[in-house]
Amino acid sequence: MIINLLDQEQKHIEAIGYEFLGENGLPGRRFMCKGDENRTHHIHAYPYDNIHEIQRHISFRNYLRNHPDIAKEYGELKSHLALSFPNDITRYSKGKDSFIKKVEARSLKEDWRKEQ
Repeated sequence: MIINLLDQEQKHIEAIGYEFLGENGLPGRRFMCKGDENRTHHIHAYPYDNIHEIQRHISFRNYLRNHPDIAKEYGELKSHLALSFPNDITRYSKGKDSFIKKVEARSLKEDWRKEQ
């Protein structure tokens, strides 16, 4: 699978300051972030033909950009979870899951309506 080529570049990705986290819970994805506790960048990499996952992430991002109240709510949730689970990324991620799924469903529906 072509996404595996990123694995071969892990040391180069890390050399420019990214933490390489592999699939990080989502099969077929490669996840990288930069900035440690003050994260400045994160990258979700998928094979070009995985349209569903790519669209899902872009729709979620665009929804947050177009709905600042929801983005604020998401930010507050993430801050609360980070304080509650500072050393437990699994519980932090699980704490965001239902919010993300709810907003993601809205975002995909909104994108679908725009295409009509």
